[in-house]
Amino acid sequence: MINRHNLLAMTLLILAGCSNNSDTLTTDTNSATGVFNEPEALQAQFSGATFTSIEVLDGVTDVSAGNGVISFAANTVTWSYSNTVETGSYSETNDSSGTAEFDDRKIAFNSNGENLVWDSKNYYRAATAQFDSQSSLVAYLDGKKYQTIEEVLVGERPDGAMAFGHARIQFDDDEALVEVTDILYEAPYTYVNGSSFLVSSVNFNATITILDDDRLVYNSTLYEQYFTTQFVSEETLLSFLDGTSYRSVEQLSIGESGTGITTLGHWFVDFTQNTFTWSYQDVSEVGTVEFTQDDSFDITLSERRYSVAVEGNDIILDGVRYTKNNGQ
Repeated sequence: MINRHNLLAMTLLILAGCSNNSDTLTTDTNSATGVFNEPEALQAQFSGATFTSIEVLDGVTDVSAGNGVISFAANTVTWSYSNTVETGSYSETNDSSGTAEFDDRKIAFNSNGENLVWDSKNYYRAATAQFDSQSSLVAYLDGKKYQTIEEVLVGERPDGAMAFGHARIQFDDDEALVEVTDILYEAPYTYVNGSSFLVSSVNFNATITILDDDRLVYNSTLYEQYFTTQFVSEETLLSFLDGTSYRSVEQLSIGESGTGITTLGHWFVDFTQNTFTWSYQDVSEVGTVEFTQDDSFDITLSERRYSVAVEGNDIILDGVRYTKNNGQ
Protein backbone atom coordinates (compact mmCIF):
# COMPACT_ATOMS: atom_id res chain seq x y z
CA MET A 1 0.00 0.00 0.00
CA ILE A 2 1.29 3.46 -0.85
CA ASN A 3 1.76 5.76 2.13
CA ARG A 4 2.03 9.55 1.99
CA HIS A 5 4.69 11.26 4.07
CA ASN A 6 5.65 14.88 4.40
CA LEU A 7 9.35 14.10 4.55
CA LEU A 8 11.12 13.70 1.24
CA ALA A 9 14.09 11.35 1.59
CA MET A 10 16.02 12.24 -1.51
CA THR A 11 19.73 12.41 -2.29
CA LEU A 12 20.93 15.99 -2.88
CA LEU A 13 21.76 16.71 -6.48
CA ILE A 14 22.74 20.30 -7.24
CA LEU A 15 22.78 21.44 -10.83
CA ALA A 16 23.57 25.05 -11.69
CA GLY A 17 24.17 27.35 -14.61
CA CYS A 18 22.22 25.42 -17.26
CA SER A 19 21.29 26.78 -20.66
CA ASN A 20 19.17 25.70 -23.57
CA ASN A 21 22.19 25.47 -25.86
CA SER A 22 22.09 22.03 -27.45
CA ASP A 23 24.93 22.66 -29.95
CA THR A 24 28.01 20.50 -30.02
CA LEU A 25 31.25 21.41 -28.28
CA THR A 26 33.12 22.43 -31.44
CA THR A 27 33.77 25.79 -33.06
CA ASP A 28 34.73 24.86 -36.62
CA THR A 29 35.02 21.97 -39.06
CA ASN A 30 37.05 19.90 -36.59
CA SER A 31 33.81 18.35 -35.27
CA ALA A 32 35.16 14.82 -35.20
CA THR A 33 37.91 15.64 -32.69
CA GLY A 34 36.32 18.57 -30.87
CA VAL A 35 39.36 20.81 -31.37
CA PHE A 36 39.18 24.40 -30.10
CA ASN A 37 41.10 26.86 -32.27
CA GLU A 38 40.25 30.19 -30.65
CA PRO A 39 42.12 31.42 -27.52
CA GLU A 40 39.03 31.48 -25.28
CA ALA A 41 37.06 28.81 -27.12
CA LEU A 42 36.94 26.51 -24.10
CA GLN A 43 35.08 28.97 -21.89
CA ALA A 44 32.92 30.15 -24.78
CA GLN A 45 31.77 26.64 -25.60
CA PHE A 46 31.39 25.27 -22.07
CA SER A 47 29.90 28.24 -20.22
CA GLY A 48 26.27 27.50 -19.39
CA ALA A 49 26.44 23.87 -20.54
CA THR A 50 25.36 20.86 -18.51
CA PHE A 51 26.52 17.27 -19.01
CA THR A 52 25.24 14.03 -17.54
CA SER A 53 27.06 10.73 -17.08
CA ILE A 54 24.02 8.65 -17.98
CA GLU A 55 25.49 6.82 -20.93
CA VAL A 56 23.43 5.98 -23.98
CA LEU A 57 24.95 3.20 -26.11
CA ASP A 58 23.04 1.60 -28.96
CA GLY A 59 19.83 3.14 -27.64
CA VAL A 60 20.13 1.58 -24.18
CA THR A 61 20.37 3.87 -21.14
CA ASP A 62 22.77 2.75 -18.44
CA VAL A 63 21.25 4.21 -15.27
CA SER A 64 23.92 2.52 -13.14
CA ALA A 65 26.66 4.84 -14.45
CA GLY A 66 26.07 7.06 -11.43
CA ASN A 67 28.95 9.51 -11.88
CA GLY A 68 26.70 12.54 -11.70
CA VAL A 69 26.23 15.80 -13.53
CA ILE A 70 28.69 18.54 -14.51
CA SER A 71 27.58 22.16 -14.99
CA PHE A 72 29.78 24.94 -16.35
CA ALA A 73 29.37 28.67 -15.68
CA ALA A 74 31.61 31.43 -17.07
CA ASN A 75 34.48 30.80 -14.65
CA THR A 76 33.32 27.91 -12.46
CA VAL A 77 32.36 24.27 -12.79
CA THR A 78 30.04 22.29 -10.47
CA TRP A 79 30.33 18.49 -10.26
CA SER A 80 27.41 16.71 -8.55
CA TYR A 81 27.60 13.00 -7.81
CA SER A 82 26.24 10.67 -5.14
CA ASN A 83 25.93 12.82 -1.96
CA THR A 84 28.70 15.21 -3.01
CA VAL A 85 28.67 18.58 -4.73
CA GLU A 86 32.01 20.20 -5.63
CA THR A 87 32.51 23.65 -7.15
CA GLY A 88 35.81 24.77 -8.62
CA SER A 89 37.43 26.68 -11.47
CA TYR A 90 38.50 25.49 -14.88
CA SER A 91 41.04 26.56 -17.48
CA GLU A 92 42.19 25.56 -20.94
CA THR A 93 45.09 23.14 -21.19
CA ASN A 94 45.42 22.95 -24.97
CA ASP A 95 43.23 23.22 -28.06
CA SER A 96 40.78 20.50 -27.05
CA SER A 97 41.17 19.94 -23.32
CA GLY A 98 41.06 21.65 -19.95
CA THR A 99 41.60 21.18 -16.24
CA ALA A 100 39.06 21.61 -13.47
CA GLU A 101 40.60 22.51 -10.13
CA PHE A 102 38.84 21.76 -6.83
CA ASP A 103 40.03 22.19 -3.24
CA ASP A 104 41.79 18.84 -3.03
CA ARG A 105 42.27 17.66 -6.61
CA LYS A 106 42.40 18.43 -10.30
CA ILE A 107 40.29 16.75 -12.98
CA ALA A 108 41.35 16.58 -16.63
CA PHE A 109 38.64 16.84 -19.28
CA ASN A 110 38.39 17.21 -23.03
CA SER A 111 35.92 17.48 -25.86
CA ASN A 112 35.10 14.32 -27.75
CA GLY A 113 32.80 15.58 -30.48
CA GLU A 114 29.49 16.43 -28.82
CA ASN A 115 30.47 14.68 -25.60
CA LEU A 116 32.66 15.55 -22.65
CA VAL A 117 35.34 13.15 -21.42
CA TRP A 118 35.75 13.89 -17.72
CA ASP A 119 38.32 11.96 -15.72
CA SER A 120 38.27 9.27 -18.43
CA LYS A 121 34.45 8.90 -18.29
CA ASN A 122 31.97 10.00 -20.95
CA TYR A 123 29.41 12.70 -20.15
CA TYR A 124 26.69 13.66 -22.60
CA ARG A 125 25.45 17.16 -23.26
CA ALA A 126 21.89 17.89 -22.13
CA ALA A 127 19.45 20.03 -24.08
CA THR A 128 18.00 21.83 -21.07
CA ALA A 129 14.53 23.33 -20.84
CA GLN A 130 14.29 26.92 -19.58
CA PHE A 131 11.87 28.69 -17.22
CA ASP A 132 11.85 32.22 -15.84
CA SER A 133 9.54 31.99 -12.82
CA GLN A 134 7.73 29.71 -10.38
CA SER A 135 4.47 30.15 -12.28
CA SER A 136 5.98 29.11 -15.63
CA LEU A 137 7.61 26.06 -14.00
CA VAL A 138 4.37 24.97 -12.30
CA ALA A 139 2.42 25.43 -15.53
CA TYR A 140 4.94 23.18 -17.30
CA LEU A 141 5.13 20.42 -14.66
CA ASP A 142 1.52 20.23 -13.47
CA GLY A 143 0.09 16.81 -14.32
CA LYS A 144 3.34 15.41 -15.76
CA LYS A 145 4.61 11.98 -14.71
CA TYR A 146 8.17 10.64 -14.98
CA GLN A 147 9.71 7.22 -14.38
CA THR A 148 13.15 5.62 -14.53
CA ILE A 149 13.93 4.11 -17.90
CA GLU A 150 15.09 0.85 -16.35
CA GLU A 151 13.19 -1.04 -13.67
CA VAL A 152 14.73 -0.83 -10.20
CA LEU A 153 14.13 -2.45 -6.82
CA VAL A 154 10.90 -0.92 -5.50
CA GLY A 155 9.99 -3.10 -2.50
CA GLU A 156 9.24 -6.57 -1.26
CA ARG A 157 6.31 -8.88 -1.94
CA PRO A 158 4.32 -10.53 0.89
CA ASP A 159 6.15 -13.79 0.18
CA GLY A 160 9.51 -12.07 0.72
CA ALA A 161 10.49 -11.89 -2.96
CA MET A 162 12.09 -8.67 -4.23
CA ALA A 163 9.78 -6.51 -6.33
CA PHE A 164 11.07 -4.56 -9.32
CA GLY A 165 9.42 -1.68 -11.15
CA HIS A 166 9.89 1.93 -12.23
CA ALA A 167 10.70 4.58 -9.64
CA ARG A 168 8.35 7.52 -10.33
CA ILE A 169 7.98 11.24 -9.83
CA GLN A 170 4.76 13.09 -10.65
CA PHE A 171 3.60 16.65 -10.18
CA ASP A 172 0.29 18.03 -8.97
CA ASP A 173 0.10 21.83 -9.03
CA ASP A 174 3.14 22.96 -6.95
CA GLU A 175 3.75 19.63 -5.19
CA ALA A 176 6.05 16.77 -6.18
CA LEU A 177 5.03 13.18 -5.46
CA VAL A 178 8.08 10.91 -5.36
CA GLU A 179 7.56 7.16 -5.24
CA VAL A 180 10.40 5.51 -3.32
CA THR A 181 10.06 1.72 -2.88
CA ASP A 182 6.44 1.31 -1.77
CA ILE A 183 6.13 4.77 -0.18
CA LEU A 184 4.93 7.97 -1.82
CA TYR A 185 6.62 11.10 -0.49
CA GLU A 186 4.90 14.45 -0.98
CA ALA A 187 6.61 17.86 -0.84
CA PRO A 188 6.30 21.31 -2.44
CA TYR A 189 8.80 22.47 -5.03
CA THR A 190 10.14 25.92 -5.87
CA TYR A 191 11.85 27.49 -8.89
CA VAL A 192 15.65 27.84 -8.62
CA ASN A 193 16.96 28.84 -12.04
CA GLY A 194 16.30 28.34 -15.73
CA SER A 195 16.08 24.55 -15.62
CA SER A 196 16.31 23.49 -11.97
CA PHE A 197 13.89 23.43 -9.07
CA LEU A 198 14.13 22.60 -5.38
CA VAL A 199 11.93 19.99 -3.71
CA SER A 200 11.89 20.69 0.02
CA SER A 201 10.33 19.56 3.28
CA VAL A 202 11.14 19.99 6.97
CA ASN A 203 14.36 17.97 6.97
CA PHE A 204 15.31 17.42 3.33
CA ASN A 205 16.14 19.45 0.23
CA ALA A 206 16.85 18.12 -3.25
CA THR A 207 17.34 19.78 -6.62
CA ILE A 208 15.92 18.26 -9.82
CA THR A 209 16.92 19.50 -13.28
CA ILE A 210 14.74 19.24 -16.37
CA LEU A 211 16.78 18.30 -19.42
CA ASP A 212 14.14 18.62 -22.13
CA ASP A 213 10.46 17.95 -22.82
CA ASP A 214 10.83 14.23 -22.05
CA ARG A 215 13.57 13.92 -19.44
CA LEU A 216 14.72 15.08 -16.03
CA VAL A 217 17.64 14.09 -13.76
CA TYR A 218 17.16 13.11 -10.12
CA ASN A 219 19.75 11.39 -7.94
CA SER A 220 22.15 10.97 -10.90
CA THR A 221 19.45 8.95 -12.65
CA LEU A 222 17.64 9.77 -15.85
CA TYR A 223 13.82 9.81 -15.74
CA GLU A 224 11.58 10.01 -18.81
CA GLN A 225 8.03 11.24 -19.08
CA TYR A 226 5.32 8.60 -19.32
CA PHE A 227 1.64 8.84 -20.12
CA THR A 228 -1.32 6.98 -18.70
CA THR A 229 -4.07 5.70 -20.98
CA GLN A 230 -7.09 8.00 -20.94
CA PHE A 231 -10.74 6.92 -20.91
CA VAL A 232 -13.74 9.21 -21.25
CA SER A 233 -16.50 6.72 -20.42
CA GLU A 234 -17.21 3.16 -19.36
CA GLU A 235 -17.80 2.31 -23.02
CA THR A 236 -14.27 3.35 -24.02
CA LEU A 237 -12.82 1.48 -21.03
CA LEU A 238 -14.62 -1.78 -21.80
CA SER A 239 -13.72 -1.49 -25.47
CA PHE A 240 -10.07 -1.13 -24.47
CA LEU A 241 -10.15 -4.14 -22.10
CA ASP A 242 -12.44 -6.58 -23.90
CA GLY A 243 -10.58 -9.71 -25.00
CA THR A 244 -7.23 -8.69 -23.51
CA SER A 245 -5.01 -10.76 -21.27
CA TYR A 246 -2.29 -9.47 -18.93
CA ARG A 247 0.60 -11.34 -17.35
CA SER A 248 2.59 -10.27 -14.29
CA VAL A 249 5.99 -8.81 -15.16
CA GLU A 250 7.64 -10.84 -12.41
CA GLN A 251 7.28 -14.47 -11.54
CA LEU A 252 5.47 -14.75 -8.21
CA SER A 253 4.31 -17.54 -5.92
CA ILE A 254 1.73 -19.81 -7.56
CA GLY A 255 1.58 -22.42 -4.80
CA GLU A 256 3.64 -24.95 -2.89
CA SER A 257 4.82 -28.39 -3.85
CA GLY A 258 4.16 -31.44 -1.74
CA THR A 259 7.50 -30.89 -0.01
CA GLY A 260 6.65 -27.30 0.94
CA ILE A 261 8.79 -25.65 -1.74
CA THR A 262 7.26 -22.48 -3.20
CA THR A 263 6.62 -22.66 -6.93
CA LEU A 264 7.07 -19.48 -8.99
CA GLY A 265 5.14 -18.48 -12.09
CA HIS A 266 3.22 -15.62 -13.68
CA TRP A 267 -0.14 -14.29 -12.48
CA PHE A 268 -2.80 -13.48 -15.09
CA VAL A 269 -5.73 -11.10 -15.54
CA ASP A 270 -8.17 -11.74 -18.43
CA PHE A 271 -11.01 -9.40 -19.48
CA THR A 272 -14.26 -10.22 -21.29
CA GLN A 273 -16.63 -7.26 -21.66
CA ASN A 274 -17.28 -6.03 -18.09
CA THR A 275 -15.94 -9.11 -16.28
CA PHE A 276 -12.45 -10.28 -15.48
CA THR A 277 -10.70 -13.42 -14.27
CA TRP A 278 -7.75 -13.06 -11.91
CA SER A 279 -5.51 -16.14 -11.71
CA TYR A 280 -2.83 -15.97 -9.04
CA GLN A 281 -1.04 -18.31 -6.67
CA ASP A 282 -3.17 -21.46 -6.89
CA VAL A 283 -6.59 -19.78 -7.11
CA SER A 284 -8.75 -18.09 -9.73
CA GLU A 285 -11.39 -15.41 -9.03
CA VAL A 286 -14.03 -13.76 -11.23
CA GLY A 287 -15.27 -10.19 -10.74
CA THR A 288 -16.70 -7.13 -12.48
CA VAL A 289 -15.16 -3.98 -13.96
CA GLU A 290 -16.38 -0.44 -13.29
CA PHE A 291 -15.22 2.83 -14.90
CA THR A 292 -14.05 5.38 -12.29
CA GLN A 293 -11.43 7.78 -13.68
CA ASP A 294 -9.79 8.63 -16.98
CA ASP A 295 -6.67 6.57 -16.22
CA SER A 296 -7.96 3.86 -13.88
CA PHE A 297 -10.90 1.59 -13.10
CA ASP A 298 -12.25 -0.47 -10.21
CA ILE A 299 -12.61 -4.23 -10.05
CA THR A 300 -15.00 -5.84 -7.58
CA LEU A 301 -14.77 -9.35 -6.17
CA SER A 302 -17.17 -11.03 -3.77
CA GLU A 303 -15.72 -9.43 -0.63
CA ARG A 304 -13.25 -6.75 -1.73
CA ARG A 305 -12.57 -4.03 -4.28
CA TYR A 306 -9.39 -2.77 -5.96
CA SER A 307 -8.48 0.30 -8.00
CA VAL A 308 -6.48 -0.61 -11.12
CA ALA A 309 -4.19 1.92 -12.82
CA VAL A 310 -3.63 1.76 -16.59
CA GLU A 311 -0.19 2.78 -17.89
CA GLY A 312 0.15 2.20 -21.60
CA ASN A 313 0.25 -1.57 -22.11
CA ASP A 314 0.52 -2.22 -18.37
CA ILE A 315 -1.97 -2.36 -15.52
CA ILE A 316 -1.21 -2.16 -11.79
CA LEU A 317 -3.43 -4.38 -9.63
CA ASP A 318 -2.87 -4.60 -5.85
CA GLY A 319 0.73 -3.40 -6.22
CA VAL A 320 1.62 -5.92 -8.94
CA ARG A 321 2.49 -4.79 -12.47
CA TYR A 322 0.98 -6.76 -15.36
CA THR A 323 1.85 -6.28 -19.03
CA LYS A 324 -0.33 -7.11 -22.00
CA ASN A 325 0.41 -10.53 -23.49
CA ASN A 326 2.27 -10.59 -26.82
CA GLY A 327 0.09 -10.61 -29.88
CA GLN A 328 -2.64 -8.48 -28.29
